[in-house]
Amino acid sequence: MKTPFDLTRLNYPFPKVVAPIVVALLVSSCAPESQDPSAPAVKTSQASLEINPRAWRAHDDVLDAIADRVPAFAGLYVDSTGIVVLLTDPATPHATVEAAIRPVLAAAEVSGHFELSRASHAPVRFERGEFAFAQLRSWKRGLYRHEVPKGTVFVGIDNRSNRLAVSVTSFQVREEWDRMATAEGVSSRAIEFNYMSPPFPMTANLRDSVASPTAGGLQITHSGGTCTLGANVGLSSQPGANYFITASHCSNNMWAVDASNDIWYQPAYPRRVGAGEDTDPAPFTGSPCPSGRVCRWSDATLVRYDGDSIGSVGRVTRANSVPSGSPAPTISYFEQYAWPSCFWCGLVTNTKTGRTTGTTTFSANYSSQDYYPDSAAYAGVGVLIRSNWVILSQNVFTSGAALGGDSGAPVYAYENGPPYYPLLTGIYHAGNAAGTSRVVSPLAGVANDLAGGYFNLIFY
Repeated sequence: MKTPFDLTRLNYPFPKVVAPIVVALLVSSCAPESQDPSAPAVKTSQASLEINPRAWRAHDDVLDAIADRVPAFAGLYVDSTGIVVLLTDPATPHATVEAAIRPVLAAAEVSGHFELSRASHAPVRFERGEFAFAQLRSWKRGLYRHEVPKGTVFVGIDNRSNRLAVSVTSFQVREEWDRMATAEGVSSRAIEFNYMSPPFPMTANLRDSVASPTAGGLQITHSGGTCTLGANVGLSSQPGANYFITASHCSNNMWAVDASNDIWYQPAYPRRVGAGEDTDPAPFTGSPCPSGRVCRWSDATLVRYDGDSIGSVGRVTRANSVPSGSPAPTISYFEQYAWPSCFWCGLVTNTKTGRTTGTTTFSANYSSQDYYPDSAAYAGVGVLIRSNWVILSQNVFTSGAALGGDSGAPVYAYENGPPYYPLLTGIYHAGNAAGTSRVVSPLAGVANDLAGGYFNLIFY
């Protein structure tokens, strides 16, 4: 086993945020000659440019802040070349737009939206978009005033295609969406449909290696199932106490706190590491939750260790790639979660380490997709999923190996190196048998549910 990395020696500290942050964006007021002076390409009012990144709960909230400043903004995504910005008006001055966008992206670090904040200094290129981002999100809010039909799997804004993306299980479900779109006046060109089988939770009943101290990627066992330990964390409100994060559906009561006599083991009985749950909040209603539904930002729970020195805070196990059979992967060494020096490298492709399939790569990421768990698919879990639940603003990957027992696994991005340091980006919790959807609760969403915001989590 390799010696763990030393964060103090590497000098990659995580930022400590101790006060509310309000960012004032100061940008140029120039605009193209053809543009109406009453509708500038970029808004420059000091009052309108003040933002509070601690209020950003979802990926789309960050893009909303950009849309507030750039009316022609149609979307943004990150690829291997840098930032791609879509504009409805190609005459919009690119330099002015770039000056407005970069500070917003940098501020996204406060809310844990690393897929955006890490790109704040990346190169920018511009493309034409048909629909303004503000219009797409307004249409989505309008559609959510209706009862979302059963058989819906994902709903979100696809910034690459500049469309509302809706994944459904059948043509009949699509027809219901078409009727809703007509009632809301949504352009038929603005929605793209995808047919898919619903994802299911990744619980299992296999064994893995024992490790002390524990770290992300190792097996944990509970009466709710066998899953993967996602991350060891601390809370700013509870100095000195150690906790771990895993999937909420691995507990006895998804989205509810288990009793104190519900024991967690690593890797299995009798090695006890925790009891009950510290935080697994009930779902909420109201915007941005669809009408008639209840929502959360993640499938995650927070468990306090029995002993404050059991967990190795900030470490992820590095296992071999997909094994040929059971038992699950052998752990080869530990790595430290570290703060990246490159601003966007590696964030397009993510890696997960699960107790069953080991370390595998997830690619083709779609951010901010609202996930509708299917009750039938979750029936084998300790508790039946309510049919009106929604997990908001999830990251969906269209390829990558995962099997039962990988729920709760840490998902992280690597820097271009060497050396290679993983940056935690989320917690894996569901996928379909075809391997075309891997659902990850982003770190920002996990922090929303478990700590009141990313700035309240401690990773060192």
